[in-house]
Amino acid sequence: MEAVIYETQKSKYQKLRVILSKYAGQHVLDIRTWFPPPPNNPDGDWYPTRKGITIRLDQIADLKNAIFQAEKIILENHLI
Repeated sequence: MEAVIYETQKSKYQKLRVILSKYAGQHVLDIRTWFPPPPNNPDGDWYPTRKGITIRLDQIADLKNAIFQAEKIILENHLI
């Protein structure tokens, strides 16, 4: 099973994808930067880079809490 949960364009040459997949027999969440296919295969899919993280599903709640805390600090300090 592999499902793209979220995708956004980071730049002309990079996308960020959040994918629910299976690795080594375990379901995982993969958050990774992807780059475009080479010019000789313009219809091909984008390729994953090493820039990203893969976490077990039982770690999602902790990651979500960390993101909420980061958002709180960002908003309190008017960073966005």
